Amino acid sequence: MIPKELGEHIDTKVVRRLVHGLHAALLLAVLSAAAAAITETNAFAVPIGSRTLSLSSAVAGAVANHDFSLTLNSAVLIGSFSFEYCQESPLFDASCSPPVGLDLSTATLGAQSGETGFSVHPSTTSSKIILSRASSIAAPGVSTYDLNGVINPSQSNSSAFVRIATYASNDASGPRIDEGGLAFAITNSLNIAADIPPYLILCTGLIVSVNCSSSDGNSINLGELSSLVTAAATSQFAIATNDEAGYNAFIIGSTMTSGIHEISPNSSPTTSNPGSGQFGFNLVANSNPVVGDARAGGGSGVINNSYDDTDLFKFSSGDLIASSSVSTDFNRFTLAYVVNVTPNQSPGLYSTTLTVLGVANF
Repeated sequence: MIPKELGEHIDTKVVRRLVHGLHAALLLAVLSAAAAAITETNAFAVPIGSRTLSLSSAVAGAVANHDFSLTLNSAVLIGSFSFEYCQESPLFDASCSPPVGLDLSTATLGAQSGETGFSVHPSTTSSKIILSRASSIAAPGVSTYDLNGVINPSQSNSSAFVRIATYASNDASGPRIDEGGLAFAITNSLNIAADIPPYLILCTGLIVSVNCSSSDGNSINLGELSSLVTAAATSQFAIATNDEAGYNAFIIGSTMTSGIHEISPNSSPTTSNPGSGQFGFNLVANSNPVVGDARAGGGSGVINNSYDDTDLFKFSSGDLIASSSVSTDFNRFTLAYVVNVTPNQSPGLYSTTLTVLGVANF
């Protein structure tokens, strides 16, 4: 059984260097992955590619098998994996507390494929399982790991996250090599025929196909910002689910910051105004500036009203940005970003991380 809550995020890094208080460089880094993706700020980490998590049971407190599938994108030295379960976020730089009732301490490693030779390391805890082997070069491709005997979180109708990382060491110490994350949901009960599993598919990138069969690009460079001209860029996500109650898609993150300084977010839909501090986006085609695109695909997904107005841009973490009230085929949405700075914007390196989180409506 595949969990019905999955997260995918856009990792947006913004670098800005003011010249005479007027110019800056912006970098928006956007990850892509089917089902759930998270990329963090570890200096040397490489994003794990497409990954999924399947639970044999999503019932609260049940003993279940948690089966992971993930794609390694680089040939690097790997001696260990860590799978850390958190209740707050899939992001590595966020706080992490164990989901209530979760217990990995007696879990065992079942079938494994791709990169093999792993066993459970003694330093495994109730919320973090470490798989260890003698360090060797990994071949890029799909690997699977079945964790058996996991005790699910005990809170029904709750969400949890798994942060996955690889290390050159055999005990998950030292810098992360590859990293990514997943989200899943715990329910009261769910009985579905094995040949028609529930699914929520979500992918992001600079450009994605409507059906998530492909995605391209992982960064946007807006060049030097000026208080005279609006900087604009786009990224995309596509989403579909067979859940009869549909899905909700949320945006999570913060505006661009550099230390104590920030570029002000648009807390309500606002026109682009060069010379004022603004960070926001919408999900439509715009004429001022010319950026964005209309919704694509044959699904029933709709854009939230706050992000559906031409030439009006907004950003507020936790906002619902798209949804469907019924099971739906794919829709692709284009996020059209605008950034404006004031003439006296403080210089510095500005960055942010944005996550698109998709949740099936039980």
